[in-house]
This record gives sequence, C-alpha cells and structure tokens, in this order.
Amino acid sequence: MTEISSSAAPFGKVGTAAVIDVGSNSIRLVIYKGPRRAPLPILDEKVSCGLGRGMDSRGRMSPQSMDLALRTVSRFVDIARSMKVSGIKAVATAAVRNASNGSDFKEAVEQQCGISLRVLSGMDEARLSALGTLCAIPDADGVMGDIGGGSLELVEICEGELGNHATLPLGTIPLLESGLSPVKARKKLIVPLLDELSWLENAKKKTFYAVGGSWRALAKKHMESEDYPLRIVHGYSLSRSKAVEMSGR
Repeated sequence: MTEISSSAAPFGKVGTAAVIDVGSNSIRLVIYKGPRRAPLPILDEKVSCGLGRGMDSRGRMSPQSMDLALRTVSRFVDIARSMKVSGIKAVATAAVRNASNGSDFKEAVEQQCGISLRVLSGMDEARLSALGTLCAIPDADGVMGDIGGGSLELVEICEGELGNHATLPLGTIPLLESGLSPVKARKKLIVPLLDELSWLENAKKKTFYAVGGSWRALAKKHMESEDYPLRIVHGYSLSRSKAVEMSGR
C-alpha cells in the first residue's frame, strides 16, 4: 500500500492535533484527540470562502476570497493553539495549486499565521483521500471518488492496495461556471475525461466509495426521501439505480 510519510501525520502515539483543509469551496478545521490509529474528532468547523469561485481571466483568486480565507485560517490557528494541540497540519487543494497567485496566498498564510501550508498536487490529493477511505474501510474493493469544489479524484482500491488514480477538473465549481446544462456538461466535459481512464472499465461492477460534500448531500437527500431513521452519513449505501434517480439524470 502507498505509504504516507511521517512528516504528513500530525499525531504522536496519543495526543491532540489539528488539521486545516483549505479547499476550493470551503476551509475546514478538525481537531482530533486520542491514539493515532483511531483519533476522535472533538471539534469540526468549516467556513465557505469560495477560493475557487470567480477566478479572473489570468487564473487568479479574487482578493475578497483570499482575504476571507486568510482570516479564516488565522482564526482556526488561534482556536487550535488555544486548545494546546501538539501540532497543526494545513493543506491546500485545487484552487490554491491551480491559481496563478496561489504562491502569494501560501506565503501570506505562512507569514501571518506562523504555520506551514502544504499545497497538494492532484495525485497527492487522490492518494491521501484513498488512504483515508482505507483507514475507515480496510477491506474496500472498488473505486474511491472524492469530488470537491475544484477537482474530482478517482482511485482504484483492491485488497488494501492503491491502484490506478487520476485527478480531473470536474469539481462543482468548474462544472457550475461552465454555464452548461447538466446534460451538455455530461456530454462535453465529464464523459470525454472519464473515457480516457480505461481502468475504470474493470470497476463497473464494484463498489464506488463516495467522498466529499456533494456525495454527502446526495446521501442526505435520499435519507430524507426514504424516511431513514438515522442521520449518520458515513457508511450509508445507495444503489446505482437510486443514485441515478436522485441525481435527476
């Protein structure tokens, strides 16, 4: 299985640590406590900053979204430090890595907040999302799909091993900002990119492990329609036919 380096893991054997995820749509702070293998989240907060929305013609994030994001990260760092965490790990994804002024934002965060901001490559983001899936579901067998604001990561998982993986510009923001209807977006943007991944053909009858807020919203909608007695999204299963029906395809 692909290894995650120790420098990317904030936890000791037992302790309290914070992770800040600077996404294209929102920024999230999660503080964990307990053993490294099974940490318990004790605080989970997110703010919608829209770093990936409305980039200009030169691919720059807007000053307004950058300012809100910087203030959000700064506040999250203050919260984490007030809780005396043993470490803070901050990562940024599609919006920051793709923006022409992404390095300016990274520098501003590091100077103002006194932390290191790791900008993940698309492949790193895919790998880490898949490792998170395996931590929760060790016997996963299929394909993990993590859709965020700026990108979609797909990773083949088989018997605890990571296989083929890809990152695609199919996040919710670029799809919405394309101005295409769902049918046209599927035909012109989604299908051509997915068709390039020949390895997906072998996974058609396997389980799809859905990661990300858009999938959670779909699951919650289905829970409501079925009057499901619990409101725990993690581990919730949905058949392909039901998912297609719920998406209005």
